[in-house]
Amino acid sequence: MTVNTDITHPSSYLKAFWCVVLAGAVALAVWLLLSHLEPDYSHSTSVSVAQSSLTDEPITLPFTMVFSPQNSSPLIKASLSVPVDHVVYIRHYIGVVKIFREDVNVFSTTMAEGVRFNSANPLLIDPAVFWHDSTAGEPMEFQLKLYSLNNAAKISEIYIGPEATFNDSMLYSDLKSELRLFFVGAMIVLLCLALISFPMTLYRFVVLPFFIMLVFFTILTLGKTRFLSGNFEFYYRYLIPCFPILGVAVLSMMKLSVVDGDSASKKVWVYAIVCSLLIYAIFLLVPSVTITQANTLLSVPLFLLIMYYYLFFHIFPHIHRIDIESCGVVSCALIICLLLSHDFLSYTAVINSPIFMGIVTPFFMLLMMVLMFHQTASLTRKRLENFNSELLSSMEDQRLALEADHQHSSKLLAENIGLEQKQNLNIELHDGVLTYLAKINMMTENPVSEQEVLLHKLARNAAREIRIILDSDPISGHSLFTALASLRVQVVEPLEQIGVRVRWRMTSLVDYASADNGMLMDVVRIIQESIHNAVERSSCTSLSVLALKDAHQRDIIVITNRGGTTYRQQAERGHGITSMQQRAKRIGAEFYIESRPTGGRVRLIMPRSAAV
Repeated sequence: MTVNTDITHPSSYLKAFWCVVLAGAVALAVWLLLSHLEPDYSHSTSVSVAQSSLTDEPITLPFTMVFSPQNSSPLIKASLSVPVDHVVYIRHYIGVVKIFREDVNVFSTTMAEGVRFNSANPLLIDPAVFWHDSTAGEPMEFQLKLYSLNNAAKISEIYIGPEATFNDSMLYSDLKSELRLFFVGAMIVLLCLALISFPMTLYRFVVLPFFIMLVFFTILTLGKTRFLSGNFEFYYRYLIPCFPILGVAVLSMMKLSVVDGDSASKKVWVYAIVCSLLIYAIFLLVPSVTITQANTLLSVPLFLLIMYYYLFFHIFPHIHRIDIESCGVVSCALIICLLLSHDFLSYTAVINSPIFMGIVTPFFMLLMMVLMFHQTASLTRKRLENFNSELLSSMEDQRLALEADHQHSSKLLAENIGLEQKQNLNIELHDGVLTYLAKINMMTENPVSEQEVLLHKLARNAAREIRIILDSDPISGHSLFTALASLRVQVVEPLEQIGVRVRWRMTSLVDYASADNGMLMDVVRIIQESIHNAVERSSCTSLSVLALKDAHQRDIIVITNRGGTTYRQQAERGHGITSMQQRAKRIGAEFYIESRPTGGRVRLIMPRSAAV
């Protein structure tokens, strides 16, 4: 029976459910609060029906049109009858509002006043300012026309009443602008904290998403205040196509601070940048698409899709591991998504809501940023503690490595002491034994008997053997080459005297360094035995001793003899070949003996040089 162990933690469903319920309840509370804060317009005259300027058909206000055929023609018109000492109040609009009196344009809003996205843009019109011809206190007749701006237009119901009735509304709008300035100031403080933390290279991947969020929301919040000029209010909308990048930054920060995960992968950042560039390309390359339409139909929906997707598929599955503070971060993100979704549906005329809930998003964004900054600080502290632990562990490993190096150095020191003793012994051997052998050579230099000839020959060979031993210094990088050079002096001249042609070349071994002291003597003995077999057993007439390098840059010593008896593999082997094989195995070399016409060949593949 197979048991499915891939079960989501039960508490994750509960926490995710309560986050959704909390976000929905807060969004509803915001809607009710904004509805309650709206003044009572029951004592004023409401104009809720207008006419289409194209077809003269009646239109119910509020009116929304995302795609307008052209900006130069009015979309709707409404007849207004304004009594004396009364004003016209429009709760919010997008576009250009013009007032006509007998086909004469007496009032018009500017383009900068009608381009704000996702915010209430109230308008208070006092006819007494631009029209003074009132007869006997009779109402003044005007016609209001709404022109689209960037091929989009929106207007709420129109109210006519005393100016005092709408003072609270205008004051409420001013207070909201001041409140946004407070949020801007708070975000600038957080921005300074982020800039202070940014030089910390180790945690730059944490600060960068936070920095992007602060810059975006500071600019967007400034764009909805009266603190800056109308040009800024007009042009800040061109930053909104970067909303996909903003969404990835928000979610990267949430993953880092909430579930202690890694930042969003490079692919997600690349996809977000590509989406933003695509939005800009559509706006620039398609003349019929305006920046307002691109933001309405592409920028904001992509931001919402990214946020909803990551919240429900990447954050909620791990929500059982997070604390109450992290649940607050997730709830704030979901509340912001719900508020923006409401405004998006209202802006695209899916719903006709007179309230813009996006004006409250800076508060929740600031709250979410503060929570995430606190979470990130805690995460940074935890990472520092982990880093300190790793540093201490690394230092302990280095201490152990230093102890091992010290032991190795002590061993090398002992070996050097042994080498010094050996060198002292070699000096004594050189100054003592060689002196006696030199005297024997001098006494038998002119032999008168066969015994003296033999004694002279043995003394010379013994002196050469001692010199080979003295030259076998493993510390020297040319010790093998020197040893074989001494061997050449020992064997070439006697062989040529008995009629054997010798070819000797060892130049490729000039940089070869032996691994230990005994290796030199083993190589010399193998070559000596090979030469002895070639001369004594095969009776060769020519001999070559060569050092070569193969395709793998391995050093090979090849001894080949010709003009004598052909070596046969089936022949009974003596102790010489067995001794050569044992010596080759001991030094890590490869030994091969092969048959050649009228002779044989020995190949000794040397181990890697100790200098490599």
